[in-house]
Amino acid sequence: MLYHAFQINTHRRIAVALLSLCIISQNVTTPAFAQDSREEAITAAMIYNFARFTRWPDGAMIEENQLLTICVSRASPLRAALTRIEGKPVHGKPVSIEAISSAQEIGTTCQVIVLSPELSAAPFTTSGEGILYIATDESVAPQFASIALVKIGRQIRFVANPAAAKSSGVTLSSKLIDLAVSVR
Repeated sequence: MLYHAFQINTHRRIAVALLSLCIISQNVTTPAFAQDSREEAITAAMIYNFARFTRWPDGAMIEENQLLTICVSRASPLRAALTRIEGKPVHGKPVSIEAISSAQEIGTTCQVIVLSPELSAAPFTTSGEGILYIATDESVAPQFASIALVKIGRQIRFVANPAAAKSSGVTLSSKLIDLAVSVR
């Protein structure tokens, strides 16, 4: 009987120790993880809405059932958050996320390209091909970005560049331009 009581107390101590360890580890790691994933989720939602408020030229989406493809660097922290919008409709086309390693991997399937530091040195050209270029910050390929994300305090905002959009063959909605913190 004494051995049985000792065994139960030992199991309780182990359970309490494991529970304490779990609580301590969650308190240490959760706030930073939650903040990063929240910021990335907000950015992904913004990218989705940018696509919704952009007009592509006729023929940019040739096939009737073609996807609206958002290309993002494999190394980008936004990639996981963007997968959450996969399948949602934009102009009647389901969104598809394509992970790329370099500009050379960008084929004719991308309607949106998320420019990030991993892709900023890539040789992009804008010749009216119907691509919306979105920079993850103002310093990434500003000459191509139709939209550049900027951080103001703790908020993520954006700068619109309708001239860059026009040169890449897309048109930003006036509603989208009105919401920008600045227009170039």
